[in-house]
Amino acid sequence: YTAFLNVAGVFNSNLGAYFYNGSNGNGTITVQSGGVFNNNSEFHNGGNGEGSAIFIIESGGTLINGITGLIVQADSSISNYGTFTNFGVVMGGAIINQVGGVFNNYAGTDIGADPFTVVTNDGTLNIGYGNPSIATTNLYGAITQSSTGSLAIRADFATGTSDQLHVSGDATVGGTVVVTALNLSSAGSHTLVFPAIISASTI
Repeated sequence: YTAFLNVAGVFNSNLGAYFYNGSNGNGTITVQSGGVFNNNSEFHNGGNGEGSAIFIIESGGTLINGITGLIVQADSSISNYGTFTNFGVVMGGAIINQVGGVFNNYAGTDIGADPFTVVTNDGTLNIGYGNPSIATTNLYGAITQSSTGSLAIRADFATGTSDQLHVSGDATVGGTVVVTALNLSSAGSHTLVFPAIISASTI
């Protein structure tokens, strides 16, 4: 099957359903500016066959992945120029957060699983999103953050803790860390550099 879908309004992929963007064929989904794709299904980007699939979120477009799974086959990708908010499971393939793109990941929610997930961050990756508690996000794969990329976290000055990213593979990091301070009036201080926030097999 080959899928070509342009979303200009609101598209809901419902709970209990299966959605395939390309299966034994290539597929492309584009969420245009002003469009919203709400995923509450088991979503396969690339299906289970030999096809590859591209999910593009244009600037001004929104993808919201609910508590269910968004499975990206190894040769398929999500390319985000808009806003990608993840509350559930995203695993496999390539996640490319482009310049201007915002990837909000509910703090403490894993990114990736088997198969290996590769994240490229040229925009803003927010690992401190939604959850009221400081948390560690596990990335089962590898990440490259370029000079234009930002990693957004929270730091609690009362407890001396911050959101952290644990990477099972390699982490290549540039760019900046954007810190939202919690309990700033409390005693204590933080030294926030990449090795204090990201742990990986190599960094």
